[in-house]
Amino acid sequence: MVVGVQYLRAIAAALVVFVHLQEQLQRAGHSIPLALYGSAGVDIFFVISGFVMWHTSQDHHRTLDFYYRRIIRIVPLYWALTSVVVAMLLWTPSLVRSGSFDWAHVVTSYLFLPMAHPVATEAMFPVLVPGWTLNYEMFFYLIFGLALLLPRAQRLAALCVAFGALTVAYFLVPRGTTAAAFYTDPIILEFLLGILLGALCGKGAKLSGKAATLLIVAGAALILCRFDVHRFLRDGIGAAMIVYGAVLFEMGRPVRRRPALMLLGDASYSLYLSHALVLSGLFQIMNRIVPVGTIPGAIVYLLVAVAGSVAAAILLYRIVEKPALLYLKRRGPPDGKAP
Repeated sequence: MVVGVQYLRAIAAALVVFVHLQEQLQRAGHSIPLALYGSAGVDIFFVISGFVMWHTSQDHHRTLDFYYRRIIRIVPLYWALTSVVVAMLLWTPSLVRSGSFDWAHVVTSYLFLPMAHPVATEAMFPVLVPGWTLNYEMFFYLIFGLALLLPRAQRLAALCVAFGALTVAYFLVPRGTTAAAFYTDPIILEFLLGILLGALCGKGAKLSGKAATLLIVAGAALILCRFDVHRFLRDGIGAAMIVYGAVLFEMGRPVRRRPALMLLGDASYSLYLSHALVLSGLFQIMNRIVPVGTIPGAIVYLLVAVAGSVAAAILLYRIVEKPALLYLKRRGPPDGKAP
């Protein structure tokens, strides 16, 4: 089951990279067809997160151990890259075109608390913009960890009630850049869809190759149709169909390991967090060498940006993310197992 999830992580991270690559190219008057559909990579990550948490935590009953394992997995790299952006905002603000230093915003960014961005005030982005998804992840971990306090037989029902109640509250709280609107957004149901997949796998559910393929294709089609509905009803359900198809297919048969995709899956977190910085930096450098506004310049930038983002992510994974995780695992509870 690990193989399919790793592949999906790699694909989801690549999709998000193309979204921000499109934003860079738009500054030079170009666009990448279908690039904006890549935002569904985030939804795939959320579904995978719910699935992995359920699948890996059923034998763990101590909430504090669960919290420690998630913190050491998420926090070190995020704080390191956030600190890079903060340093740039303080000493080289001209390099951060979409940012502005604000102490309250910096503090809430480190604490994974949503706050309106000082420049893009209509969005609740942290200092490291892709980290907005981690605010949801940490909220999900908080709820999931509390569910671990319950007997195993009651956890799924409790999680369904909790996420259901939050979604109902979405229709009761005022819209806008508020914490209440952020935490009750139906996008949080994507974690629940992942949890339900984990529960299905625990009961031995699986799909034939044809059924899994149809489910994956239908999920991709739903995302591509761009119906004018809430993101969860389009990208969220579409992403869940893709993840369900891939995972339930693997439940019935082994999936061949592709080393390149497995490595990219391992480095997907590093790629997700670092790519915006890499793309921006490369744009500013490349634009001085071969103007990105020209077709040849745009093509060169596209190739260099993708290769550079992947290379930087793998390097970051190997020299920062993985060593930090292994070190903190050794320093933590003796039976801790970071999923």
